[in-house]
Amino acid sequence: NADVLIQKIYNSCGSGCIKTLNIIHSDFTMKYEIPWLGKLDFKAVNYIVGKDGHISIFYNSDASLLVQNIFSRFIDEIYEENKSNIFVRTGEVSCYDQDKKFFAQFYQERSKLENFTNTKSSIQTYIYTELINAFLSFIFYIINFSELKNIKIHLSNTCIKDFNIRESELLNNITKMTIVDSTFDAIFSSKILMFPSLKEVSFNDCCVKFLKNEVDFNVNKKIEKLYLGNSSVDDQYHYVKFINHILNLKILDINIYSSSRNSNIFSIKTDTINIKLFHLRSLKYSATAFSDYAEPIFPKLPCILQIELGSNFPKGTLHRIFYRNYFGSLKRLNFDGAHLGKEDEFAFGNYINLLSLCFSGYSKCSGIKFSELFDSNNIYSLQELKLPDIEITCLDLQFLSKINCLKKIYIYSLASQVHIINFLKLLLFVQEIQLKNYRFMGMKYMNNLVQNLHI
Repeated sequence: NADVLIQKIYNSCGSGCIKTLNIIHSDFTMKYEIPWLGKLDFKAVNYIVGKDGHISIFYNSDASLLVQNIFSRFIDEIYEENKSNIFVRTGEVSCYDQDKKFFAQFYQERSKLENFTNTKSSIQTYIYTELINAFLSFIFYIINFSELKNIKIHLSNTCIKDFNIRESELLNNITKMTIVDSTFDAIFSSKILMFPSLKEVSFNDCCVKFLKNEVDFNVNKKIEKLYLGNSSVDDQYHYVKFINHILNLKILDINIYSSSRNSNIFSIKTDTINIKLFHLRSLKYSATAFSDYAEPIFPKLPCILQIELGSNFPKGTLHRIFYRNYFGSLKRLNFDGAHLGKEDEFAFGNYINLLSLCFSGYSKCSGIKFSELFDSNNIYSLQELKLPDIEITCLDLQFLSKINCLKKIYIYSLASQVHIINFLKLLLFVQEIQLKNYRFMGMKYMNNLVQNLHI
């Protein structure tokens, strides 16, 4: 247990050798660990309580004095401040008037919470906390039952016309915002870009109404991750303009599964504005192939390292995306549901620095050999391969044997003319091989195989 281990370390080393002690999600045998830690003479102790184990629940209607300050800070500074800005999505009723009830969940025993108000300067206690309402929720860490860190805001089933926060500590510590099943306008869109510490934004099943109004967006250099899930917009020009003002966007996740949604920035066709993702490192893209399926048009991605596509792309799509466009910095490429054919020849021919290429079990390949997706004249740096539902031929095996950096490979099946002994000999340098559709015929066969390989 944590207290026993800490005591042993303290007795053997003393506080002189260790200046800072970090305790993360640990179990103590004693009931009052905070007073005990205060007796140890470390210069700094950070005690972080996880979200497993005991939960203490308080309601704002009957909360104790211990947590009343937390309720008032969020309810007064955010909920009441925005009672004329945030409405129930299905009507014109203010969310504040509809439901004023909040409850707080502290992931710690109620009897212990008083200990976490410790004011001893050397100890910093972090408790994972959730403050929940029918429309608006906050998730954060509270330090010594006073200071707030890494606040996440979740809005659901709302119509947001504006958003104001006066209290600087709350404003400066909001790092993530999630909006679900909601409608919001240009004013709120512009406010999102003004949060000083916001790093992650997520829209899911939302409707964005710019109402054809000219909007001035501030440049945002803090937001690094953006999720766009199955939403709709009434003005694609301002929608793209909003995204372009997120200058340091590094992770983009797009998931569209309804033909009535038009927030897919890679299917927007306009001559007035182009999407700019110059600092993007990771792209995850999935758009169900509708009857009016539109192939995605990806912009220049000079810093992209990883792309994951899951859209049941028809044959020829990968050639048009990856052969016609060259993403020179790309290291990892994953497909979930791609269909490959003769039209995809040389699709990955130029990607000599690619390290990982993986196809899921939903991917299909017909009319083309795996090696024909590449250029046999090039030397590739691939370290990991997970191949689609395709038989590996002798020609494919010769190609794979030239990839000297290969460490891990998953193969669906071997063609009948490929002998398992030759297959393993040519790929003897590979550290891990998984072959799905092949059965070794008993231990005797396995022993002979090992002897033939001289292992």
